[in-house]
Amino acid sequence: MKVFFKRIASDIKYYFSVPKCTSCREPLDKGGLPLCRECHKAYTRTLDRQCSLCGRRLSLCSCAGEFLKSHGISGHIKLFRYDNREENRAANSLIYSAKSSARNDNIDFLAGELALAVKFNLQKIENAVITSIPRRPGAIRKYGFDHAERLARALALELGIEYIPLLNSGAKRQQKKMSREKRIENASFTLTASPDLTGKVVLIVDDVVTSGASMSVAAGKIKTLGKRIKIYAVSVALAYRDEFDYVYF
Repeated sequence: MKVFFKRIASDIKYYFSVPKCTSCREPLDKGGLPLCRECHKAYTRTLDRQCSLCGRRLSLCSCAGEFLKSHGISGHIKLFRYDNREENRAANSLIYSAKSSARNDNIDFLAGELALAVKFNLQKIENAVITSIPRRPGAIRKYGFDHAERLARALALELGIEYIPLLNSGAKRQQKKMSREKRIENASFTLTASPDLTGKVVLIVDDVVTSGASMSVAAGKIKTLGKRIKIYAVSVALAYRDEFDYVYF
């Protein structure tokens, strides 16, 4: 009987809220996905793009750029390469929605996609913990939430491992148009906890890795929490360019 009433309540909530596709804004069929069928097809085509280093699909590799590797990050797990071409609109809309709205369907979808990528790239995750790149205080005041933390917590649930909030942000300005050097200066993080992470695998979650500045600064802080810590960057998208990325795969 309880299940029946829950189902009725869910149907009523759906018909009153009329959720829309994050990309084209058309009303969605009931089913929990944040994209309509056509936009979901466009999103899956985005996933076909290959890594410019190893040649595999981006979600099937953990290649990290030289900058990340030089700062102690063992690998970078991601879903797709961010760019502003029209064919990338559906995929990009998932990031925009995560940043600006509190839609659970979007966060749950991205967490599920990332969980598949993490499981493929890391065979053993029992010794792993998850944390996130903290959002600027000003952005939290504007939107009311930390999107990377929401994503990291949802991913932790998908993987069945612990989420630990480790960092606080003191960043004053938006980083979008900054150079890598300026981003590093602006990426001011302090540790909010000091667990012993010796021998652990730490997954640092963010929505997009652009220059790698925030990830590198965060990794430096986390490395002080123990010995033999292995760090992986985990993001929905990769936005930085490298010397090999000269063609649209």
